[in-house]
Amino acid sequence: AQQEQRQTGIRKRLDGEIRSMTRNVSAAEEAVAGLVTTLQDSKESEHQQLLHDIQTQRNASVDALNSLLDDVRGITESSKELQAQNHKDASDLRRLDEKNEKALHDGELNWLEQKREVERRVQALQRRVRQD
Repeated sequence: AQQEQRQTGIRKRLDGEIRSMTRNVSAAEEAVAGLVTTLQDSKESEHQQLLHDIQTQRNASVDALNSLLDDVRGITESSKELQAQNHKDASDLRRLDEKNEKALHDGELNWLEQKREVERRVQALQRRVRQD
């Protein structure tokens, strides 16, 4: 149950990071679209203002891309945690399977021993019945 909670938490964190990454991609697309629009609408007399706008939009694009990079790093870290948890879960399952196999084998041996004991008792009773 704890493992499922951890995995659910990691998945929720991944989902949040993916949503954040999607927002950042959208922001970067809007910034680039704004840049293209600004370039298309520019006039020579607005050159200085245009350069300022381009720089502002470039900075916004860089910020959005940096946020996206942070999201990717977060997703990578979460994926590593999930992979480590999955590895641990698989190891735990292998150990549990080994214990179950041993218990089954021990149970079979115990059953055979009890069967032999019952057969010995039956034979002893049969000898008594023959002697009587």
